[in-house]
Amino acid sequence: MKTKAITRKALYDLIWEKNLRNVAQQINVKSQNLKKICVEEDIPTPHAGYWIKIKHGKPAFKPELSGDLEREIVLEGIAIKESKFISESFSLTKPHQLIKEAREGLKQAKPMFLYNSPQMVTTGRNQIDITVSPNLIKKSLVFMDKLIKYLEAKNHTIGYKKHYGTIMGVRNIEFEVSLREKSKRSKETDSVYESYKMVPTGTLIFKTRGYPYREWVSTKNKTLVQKIPDIIGYLEEKADERNQLKIIHKENMKRQEQERLEKERQQNLIIAEKEKFNNFYENSLRYDKAQQLRKYITVIEQQNKDSGMKDNFADLVYWAKKKADWVDPLIEHDDPILGNYSDYLPCWLQQYFKGFVHNISIQFFKIGLGNR
Repeated sequence: MKTKAITRKALYDLIWEKNLRNVAQQINVKSQNLKKICVEEDIPTPHAGYWIKIKHGKPAFKPELSGDLEREIVLEGIAIKESKFISESFSLTKPHQLIKEAREGLKQAKPMFLYNSPQMVTTGRNQIDITVSPNLIKKSLVFMDKLIKYLEAKNHTIGYKKHYGTIMGVRNIEFEVSLREKSKRSKETDSVYESYKMVPTGTLIFKTRGYPYREWVSTKNKTLVQKIPDIIGYLEEKADERNQLKIIHKENMKRQEQERLEKERQQNLIIAEKEKFNNFYENSLRYDKAQQLRKYITVIEQQNKDSGMKDNFADLVYWAKKKADWVDPLIEHDDPILGNYSDYLPCWLQQYFKGFVHNISIQFFKIGLGNR
């Protein structure tokens, strides 16, 4: 029984439960039409290699379905009428503008020896890519005309490269394609040396260039014209895979950036925490040193209390107390000569504290001896 309508959630569950072909058969919709529905309804489909990972028990990315999950998708009447595009008629009826340009190009083209294949003609610059022998020109133009019209009926695009080559745009993915006449190698009998030439066979080959590479030819059960829906369906499938890979790549890049920012945030937290602790610890050392100085000053004052303090000793005590206040982080007294202790600390802290108490002790000792 043919499924007339299905919710987005139900279709999403089916697609991620079994592959697109099986789902298409189950709901009685052509696989290329099912792919089109998924794109239009923003339903994510399994990316390339998803089912292989599942088969081997490996984790595979599965994006969540967003939007209205219960919205119904009407499946009847979504397919375009293929019969008017893939009929076996070999007449050019209202040919596409690109076909008109290609026809003129092939008329003006001079036969050439392409890979030792005699009498082959090819389209020129800024024309769709066709290379055939003269007796296959009309057949090749009819095929390309039907292919282009079917392609555009499915809202895809076609054009040519800057110089040579044909570009098909399927769901924002570009595929370079060409139409060639199949040739076979034949040994030349009238040559003194052993040599071969390529002989046209009268069979057209439509193929993609680069990745993914694929060829289509006529078979006993299906002509090349009848394979037009298969060709477009294949390109749609590969376009969906590449678009899905783009989404995955974008999500991976986003995740990596988030991980980088989180790592950077954690590192900054560690640096800030270390700096905060070091400052606190340094202040505790400064406080201990300030208290040590004050205790020492108190002892010296007590020892010299009965003998009477001289002016130079009183000045030294006053100076020492100011230096203790300068060192003390709770007071932060600015020294008129050295300025703020924190600004001056990095350059001389260790050297200063190694000799400061010792020098003060010597001066107090000398003054104490002089008062006796």
